[in-house]
Amino acid sequence: MAKRGLYKHHLPAVFSYRFKRTIGVLGGSFNPAHEGHIALSKAAMQHGKFDQIWWLVSPQNPLKSDKDMAEFQERLAYARTLAQDLPWLRVFDLESQQKHHYSYDTMMQLRKRAPLSRFTWLMGTDNLIQFPQWYRAKDMARLVPFMVFRRKASFYPALGSKGRHYFQPATLQLISAFNHNSSATALRQQGFWQNRP
Repeated sequence: MAKRGLYKHHLPAVFSYRFKRTIGVLGGSFNPAHEGHIALSKAAMQHGKFDQIWWLVSPQNPLKSDKDMAEFQERLAYARTLAQDLPWLRVFDLESQQKHHYSYDTMMQLRKRAPLSRFTWLMGTDNLIQFPQWYRAKDMARLVPFMVFRRKASFYPALGSKGRHYFQPATLQLISAFNHNSSATALRQQGFWQNRP
């Protein structure tokens, strides 16, 4: 059972050209993965009717400090543990394999390797505020549609943020009904990594 659970988190052998799915992509540090990520993924399945949700664990978010960043393999392993009972959820280390650190480069690689699949980028409203700081933000906004989920503290600032202006109405879907505010920062402050058995 453990081997099969691990195997499902490897990119399919027939990934190129023959792989045809609708996929929601949630990228991030997952430092740590938590129930908010699960809730967002379930909401995405409901609103987007995706075949699968992919978590892409980043070695290092260029916009975040590495000061309290847990080791990549530890973050990846815990994300896979959290996702193991959801057959439609996959956790990949694509950015580590390909040495990518930017979402634009990651999506270009996914589009190249799975041209028959349709991808949608998933994120919270806090990331919409930060979006102008992303690498090649305008190109990223044209490359793939976005589904953005409400986070309480950032929702109203996001509505008036410059990040919204990077998108055409058809490429940005705002899910305002979502209301889950688990925080990786709060978990780390409570000693999450230190207190794990």
